[in-house]
Amino acid sequence: QMATCYSAIPSWPLEIYQPWNIEWSTYWMNLERMANIIMDTTDEQAELRERALHAVQRAYEGYCGNSEHCHPPEEWQAADTVRMLRFAAPLSVDQLRQVREETEPGTTEDVAKPGSTIAVREMFLRPNGFGAAWRNFLGLATVNEVASEVRRSLFGEKVSFSARDKTWVQQLEARAMQYSLRTPDGHWDLGMAEEQLDKEKTLLTK
Repeated sequence: QMATCYSAIPSWPLEIYQPWNIEWSTYWMNLERMANIIMDTTDEQAELRERALHAVQRAYEGYCGNSEHCHPPEEWQAADTVRMLRFAAPLSVDQLRQVREETEPGTTEDVAKPGSTIAVREMFLRPNGFGAAWRNFLGLATVNEVASEVRRSLFGEKVSFSARDKTWVQQLEARAMQYSLRTPDGHWDLGMAEEQLDKEKTLLTK
């Protein structure tokens, strides 16, 4: 079982399997997103890819020091950059979050505190395609319920908006991105992400 877990992650120095640690899961999500952007060679992603490369290069400024046998960050190609992020010299949690934010402003957030919640209407607006994924996952009945809450609020009624545990929301999104879980129509598959989370919790209790 542990071998199965470890097969999903790279070798040293990112070999610490901590699915219960939301910081770890969030780091993974940011890492995979940056790697996907950098390795995407399509024309429509060219501007985003360049922004990502420049953000990473700034994070590694001074990496070579005085070494004469080191390729400076500004000379790294896409594959070199991803290798550094994943294996050779991974960034810290704060550094990677900053790189992600510089690349895609507004897409990072602090790790949820225990017991904190997020309104379902806000979940439907989550970035990176997760808004649509949550609508699909929670279903039409919940979508209609939230729409009713919003309408009533607009007409001045005091409404107690539906909410979910924010840690759970972040954990599912992190696993969907980490394991590239997609539905046949291309949306993030949060159902499979929840199954993965449940599987990890089961391993921890054995």
